[in-house]
Amino acid sequence: MIDFLHYVSDSSSVDLEKVCDKRLQKLHANVQIIKDSAEMEAEFMKAEERERQIRDEGIKEGMKEYDRFMKLTQKLLSNKQYDELKRATEEKSYCQQLFEKYNIV
Repeated sequence: MIDFLHYVSDSSSVDLEKVCDKRLQKLHANVQIIKDSAEMEAEFMKAEERERQIRDEGIKEGMKEYDRFMKLTQKLLSNKQYDELKRATEEKSYCQQLFEKYNIV
C-alpha cells in the first residue's frame, strides 16, 4: 500500500523499479499505453462531451419544469388558491392536473 501511495504521488518512470513492486510497474506500463494512445484520448474526450451534453440537457429540462411551476404558482397565488398550491407541492399528479387545467405547457 505504501508503494502504491508513493507511486500515485510521483508516477514518473524514473527509478520506478526502485520504489515500486512488480504489480505497480505493470500498472504503470498499462497506464502509459493508455496515455500514449491517441484513440483512447479521443474516446475519453467524446465520452466527456457526451456527459456534458446530457448534463446540459438535464439542466435545460429542469429549468423548463421550474418555469412551468412558477407560472402555476403565480396563477394560484393571484387567485388566492393557497390550498391548491400547497397540494400541488405535495402531489405530483395534482400538479400535473393543474398544469392541464390552466393550459401551462
